[in-house]
Amino acid sequence: MDSPDSDVVVVENIKKKRKILLKCPEGVDEDVFNSLPEELQQEIIAEEKGSSDVVNKNKRWSFLTYNVWFQEEIALTARMNEIGKICREENPDFIGFQEMTPNIVSLLVSQLAQVGYHFIFQKDCPYFVVLASRFKWVSSNVVEYPKSMMGRCLLYGTVEKDDGSQVLVGCTHLESPIPPFHGEAMMSLPRQQQLQNALEVLDSLDGEISCRVLMGDMNWNEGGRPYAGKRVGYTKIQDGSMAGFLHRTSNPWNDAWLSSDSNSLTFSESCTYNAKRNQMSQGSLMYRADRILYRCNTQTKSECKLVGTEPIAKVEYVNSKGKTLPVLPSDHFGLLCKLEVINEL
Repeated sequence: MDSPDSDVVVVENIKKKRKILLKCPEGVDEDVFNSLPEELQQEIIAEEKGSSDVVNKNKRWSFLTYNVWFQEEIALTARMNEIGKICREENPDFIGFQEMTPNIVSLLVSQLAQVGYHFIFQKDCPYFVVLASRFKWVSSNVVEYPKSMMGRCLLYGTVEKDDGSQVLVGCTHLESPIPPFHGEAMMSLPRQQQLQNALEVLDSLDGEISCRVLMGDMNWNEGGRPYAGKRVGYTKIQDGSMAGFLHRTSNPWNDAWLSSDSNSLTFSESCTYNAKRNQMSQGSLMYRADRILYRCNTQTKSECKLVGTEPIAKVEYVNSKGKTLPVLPSDHFGLLCKLEVINEL
């Protein structure tokens, strides 16, 4: 018979086939733990035991960036429950949240803490960014962007792998366009400066860092069709090519979406902010606002997809014009990326 300290408990024997449940670690909600697939249960047990990195064994890790939308008046509890469900089902190793508020933290972070995530926070802002990891953070820091009108920053942390190297993960929310939505109000120059600042900070960090990742709502628009139906000269966002921007330095970064098979999708299918596709938004703006960027010491391939693209069942709201609309988890779609080492450099 298994000892009380065993991680495996035999609970029943049916037709000579044993059904096995993994023992819920202390401090983890038992009902939530028992509802999870066995693979996720194993990861939580490994984490609680102090196993430093499942990622290193699999040579694959996953990242989710999600602007959760700070609009608390629209079905907040239902939306955060749905985002929590998405996170549990997709089970990313790292999550970067933007537009978090104290109320959203109380609804969302508590759900994910129960299944083993560890958090670091930006502080002292009405809304802010949060990083979550399945692995314990060994260091973290916040770098505020100079002259940001919106309190924007770079939040980053490191986790240690079995071989002693580290994965460095950053989350950011770059400056947003403001009314009247043309000229300097598009905030293109501050965005470019902030992205440059973030990449320089992450590149400058010393240590055995095997991979650097920056994710978040970057509000970046190469042009495309930012505001359908309006004059391009009036509305075009002059951010320029993200790919070109990332390859300016001697240590080029990669846009995970562009280096994945997802890049073959249509323009509309690639947009993480898509007011035409997102029935809750009722507009025409569409662009790839949210990005996951990476620079690794290995030859790496990426696989990306959008999440949170469907309305929440049986949840609606009435907008300012009196129209009843479906509710989605956020006004942004989440972006999930899996990076896999295919060749050690």
